[in-house]
Amino acid sequence: MSSERPRAERPPQYIGLQIGRGIASLLVVGHHTSGKLALTQAESGQAAFLNGLLDIGWIGVDFFFVLSGFIIAMTLSQGPAAGQFVYRRFIRVYLPFWVVFGLTLLVSAALPPLRHSLSGFAPWEWVLALGLLPSGHSAPVIGVAWTLHHEILFYAFGALWLIWPRTTLACAAALLLTSLAVHDTRYPIQFLLSPLHWEFVFGIAIFLTHQHFKRPLALAAVACGLVWIFVTHALYPADNDATGAARVLQFGIGFSLICLGSSAWERHGQPGTQAWLQTLKRWGKHLGDWSFGLYLIHIPIILAVLKISARWQNSGNPHAAQYIGLAAMATCVFCAWLFYTRVEQPILKRLR
Repeated sequence: MSSERPRAERPPQYIGLQIGRGIASLLVVGHHTSGKLALTQAESGQAAFLNGLLDIGWIGVDFFFVLSGFIIAMTLSQGPAAGQFVYRRFIRVYLPFWVVFGLTLLVSAALPPLRHSLSGFAPWEWVLALGLLPSGHSAPVIGVAWTLHHEILFYAFGALWLIWPRTTLACAAALLLTSLAVHDTRYPIQFLLSPLHWEFVFGIAIFLTHQHFKRPLALAAVACGLVWIFVTHALYPADNDATGAARVLQFGIGFSLICLGSSAWERHGQPGTQAWLQTLKRWGKHLGDWSFGLYLIHIPIILAVLKISARWQNSGNPHAAQYIGLAAMATCVFCAWLFYTRVEQPILKRLR
């Protein structure tokens, strides 16, 4: 009889969900690239960027929120101390955000065409922006930070749950149930009662249930999620509205089913050894690692690429906008890789 101890079961890496993070980032980047190119295309008579395929890329936000619910639930299940949880979230989110915020602010202040974007904000709005807290208005410097405001609220509930679990669950449940009945556009009620918060709950539910799904059910969940998204959006198209419930019902539920199937498959399935699958996993993991930086930096980079290529856009080339849009997206991904390897990863390694 062998005296070797049995090896501990290696926890799944959830590569599929990491790939999902990368896809969600690319969807948002594509959405903003398409939007920034739209005016130029209208003036020149060119076709929409990729025929408008990425106009709906804003759904990447819904994907992000579902994934965040899963990841934070998995983190909390490991029983970290509240202080440790807060510290890790701080260095993971705030420090990279402040780096991008500072660099973007310096560039905007140095370039006369961009200085106007910094005006009109009260001092308290700048303070809230640095704290990733909502002000009821568009955030200065990094406009996409509005999604991080919801993330920070979710993290706060996670930290409080580690200290007062029952009280925190009761407060969270009350807030979520109230959001079903109350629709108020006043700040901060609109933010606190946003239906988008249900997508975090969907992610938590996925984490709690995915290990009970067998492989056939996992495939069925992915298929159902895809069908749900295409059918419901074809019948009742949702809008890019942070206060709308339609996007939660369509994309929140749809992406939840896809994430449920992906995580359950990896939990119970044997890892593939094919070279192409290993390559896909490796690059998918990389894209997932770069996703946060990609989300933070993509708009200034898109604007810079469009500014540099303005003469070509107006050259009369019928395909100019298509090439410029793809170049902008590729540049965003390249810069996200640089940001992760030169800024974000060193910060995390040094401070963890």
